[in-house]
Amino acid sequence: MTVKHFAVMAGLWLSVATGAQAQTGSHAGHGHDTQSDTAPASASVNAEAWAEGEIRKIDLKTGKVTLKHGYIPSLDMPPMTMVFGISDKQVLSQFKVGDKVRFQAVDETGQLRVTEMIAR
Repeated sequence: MTVKHFAVMAGLWLSVATGAQAQTGSHAGHGHDTQSDTAPASASVNAEAWAEGEIRKIDLKTGKVTLKHGYIPSLDMPPMTMVFGISDKQVLSQFKVGDKVRFQAVDETGQLRVTEMIAR
C-alpha cells in the first residue's frame, strides 16, 4: 500500500467514525433528547429550552399569541415574530400586549405551540 492509498483509507475511516459519532446522543446534532421517541413533546422540553420574547398580539378566542422572540433552543429557530398556539388558553389572560416573557415551545406534528409562559 502506498502512502497515498494509506492517506485515503485513513481519511475514509475517519469520516465514517466521525459520522457514526455525530449520529449518537442527539439525533445527529438536532439537539433532541434520545431517551424516548415516544415521550410526549412537553417531556422533552428542559431548562435550557426557555426562550425570551415580547407579546405583540393575544387572541383569547383562538388561544393564539404573537411573539417577537429570540432564538428558541427547543425548535432550533432563529429570532423572528410569529404566531403560536398555546396549550392552556387561560394563561393568556394573565398577559397583555407589550409584556416581556420567557416561554417554552414545541412542534406538535407541524403546529408550533407554547407549553409554558412566564413574565420576565
